[in-house]
Amino acid sequence: MRRHRHGFTLVELLVVIAIIGVLIGLLLPAVQKVREAAGRTQSANNLKQIGIAIHSFHDAQGNLPPLWSDWSKPVPGSLFYHILPYVEQGPLYMSGSDPNAGVFTTQKNDTSKLVLSQLVKTYVAPLDPAVVRQIDFTGPGWFVGGQKFPLALASYAPNCRVFGKDPSTDRNSWGANTFQFWQYQWFNGDANDSKNKLIRIKDGMSNTLFVVEKQMVTGDAVISLTPGVSGQTPDTTHSSDWQAGLDGALVWGAPGGCTGLLDWSTFPIFGTLCNDPTNNTDDEYGYDDGSCKSGASGYAYYHPPLPRRPPQQQSHVNIYPLQAAGVHVLMGDGSVRLIPTGVSIPAWSAAVTPNGDESIKLD
Repeated sequence: MRRHRHGFTLVELLVVIAIIGVLIGLLLPAVQKVREAAGRTQSANNLKQIGIAIHSFHDAQGNLPPLWSDWSKPVPGSLFYHILPYVEQGPLYMSGSDPNAGVFTTQKNDTSKLVLSQLVKTYVAPLDPAVVRQIDFTGPGWFVGGQKFPLALASYAPNCRVFGKDPSTDRNSWGANTFQFWQYQWFNGDANDSKNKLIRIKDGMSNTLFVVEKQMVTGDAVISLTPGVSGQTPDTTHSSDWQAGLDGALVWGAPGGCTGLLDWSTFPIFGTLCNDPTNNTDDEYGYDDGSCKSGASGYAYYHPPLPRRPPQQQSHVNIYPLQAAGVHVLMGDGSVRLIPTGVSIPAWSAAVTPNGDESIKLD
């Protein structure tokens, strides 16, 4: 007698599919949480590596790495460029075809790329929401014949009040009674500049911010750079607020001394934006005022991290969290903390200044 095999009925099949759907629905949030936890751990580890590299540079050179250096002091490059040998990127540091051009030279083994075209894993936070990791750069005719190059981005930014130039003496930074933009961009270790040293951080290493997480891309524009061409970046069409809609992309090796080649919205720094705690009109986009001093207290006040914003409401000078819990920061002692976006202006400001003598702490 022949036996007939029966398959699943339609009802049975639908039940199985429904069960599988429920299981997937239960599993996905758990998988997402695991991925986010792994991303947070990796970003914290990146910051720790950067912290070790900064201290190693100081041990080797006798001073902190420069925030930026220009063509003559000694070669163009950002802090992230100068610490490359200390984050296991010595070959990239030595990869340029012109040793005097720093990041702005083609690679010896690949003339279609600059030194700063190379993505550095340590400088990328896994939870960074950017959909691109590079932007296009087309130089002027005198720069490698106007060739187009990719520029690699970063998810971190150093504190300009710690690593910037020291032009005078003042308690709210290394100096800087009138700390202006140009003072952020010069090498701090040549014969004409005072060398910034760890011993001069009077507020204490554990109380001073060194590096923070910062979105590599802000705004909703398609970022590309063509020096001398009107309308490149930043894009200011989104709002009448002076800071709103300023699109930007953090190029890890961008040196401030090369402002003729790169727009300032590409420089990986923070500590340039002020916030008056007695005036709430600047709570969204802050204001730009060199010294950042407000009121009669004599202290400087800086714009703290903001909650997440949609791209069309972002400004490249602001700090937005890569995760809901807050912003990872590297302190001067090498520790990494998670700072909520609700941190007070005085507490954040006290941590930005290396020599401010404030009593409040970033806890």
